[in-house]
Amino acid sequence: MSLSPMVNGEPLEQTDFDDENYVSARSTTTWSGTVDLTSNYYVDIQDELLITSCTNVTMSSSVRIIVDGRITIQGTPTCPVVLSSSSTTSSDHEGIQFNSSSNGRGSIINHLHIEDSIFGLTLYNSDPVLNNVTIFNPDRVGIDMFGSSSPVIRDLHVEQAGRLLPFQNDWRYGIGMSVGSGSTPIVERAYFTDHLLRGLNLWGGSGGIFRDIVMDNISGATLGEPTGVWVEDSVPLFEDLRVDKSDTGIIVRHIDDSGYTRGVFRDVVITNSMYRGVYLDKQNHNNYSNYETADFTNLSVLGTGSAGAKTANIANAAIEVNATGAWLENVLVEDSSSVGVRLFRVDSSTTFRNLTIKDSGEAGQGPHSAGLAITSSYFAAHLEDLEISGSPGPALWSSS
Repeated sequence: MSLSPMVNGEPLEQTDFDDENYVSARSTTTWSGTVDLTSNYYVDIQDELLITSCTNVTMSSSVRIIVDGRITIQGTPTCPVVLSSSSTTSSDHEGIQFNSSSNGRGSIINHLHIEDSIFGLTLYNSDPVLNNVTIFNPDRVGIDMFGSSSPVIRDLHVEQAGRLLPFQNDWRYGIGMSVGSGSTPIVERAYFTDHLLRGLNLWGGSGGIFRDIVMDNISGATLGEPTGVWVEDSVPLFEDLRVDKSDTGIIVRHIDDSGYTRGVFRDVVITNSMYRGVYLDKQNHNNYSNYETADFTNLSVLGTGSAGAKTANIANAAIEVNATGAWLENVLVEDSSSVGVRLFRVDSSTTFRNLTIKDSGEAGQGPHSAGLAITSSYFAAHLEDLEISGSPGPALWSSS
């Protein structure tokens, strides 16, 4: 597989499979017991692959199960289906790939464990139902979506994405789930833990609904910005989101003016971030065409840069809005080692309603000692029902 670094914010895509030798399924094929794959296995468009509970599928380096038709995996809580690597020395397998021809064919996966893969599940304009999928140690991406994919995913667990992969010359590894190029999944109950780059990575006009999402320890990448949730040029809805001990909890970034960015977040708690709890910005900070790129209701950002963070006392802000607009209502910021809320180049497209900032700021650091700092902003943001207490500097710092 050949990958090159990202250019201008555009993500790397996986290599397509063209003329390769493969084993072909016919009609309905059933797997049970132990199955060894040494080359790509294709499920043809008219066929079904059925994998029964307790089946262990060992896969050679770079091998995938490629689904043009339908796959049914019948794992159980006590006896899941396992996909694992057959090699402990060479590179890992590449999991299951759903091609666009599988869309609408009723693929369903129950209780699947994927271990030591480069990619866990890859979707191109497909819509499988995934229940109780656990992915251990995916090198690059646990679940990777392209081409308007629309799966339903329930009870997902992704662990240690990118942690065991040596340094690469591109940024795109260590991601729990990537949702791209117009994809719109429904995700209910997901846990992302100990990832190098991101828990959830959304880009390219994507959306979807994400409910009851928990993630922790998203940290360590150097060629990309580690964050629990990354929203780029996309319009998702998040409800009941918890992010703990990540470099940054949430980043919403608008890059492409030909598209639209608006992340909607309801009931969010972010704790112990190292740099920022929430960061909302545009890639071009000199683009003054501000509009609301994020909408938060019931947001708590606690302990940014505190002793509970990966490294204490190096935070930039608990919440930062930089050259963009946002709506934030019912917001609590507490115990930040730097400024509680920082607004830079904002205008009337930004509104804070019912904002409480407690015990936040760094003594002797000018605007960073304040509870709320507003800089280089020539048109006023809306601030309603504001309460600030316990800051080592001023409650409010403003300069143009």
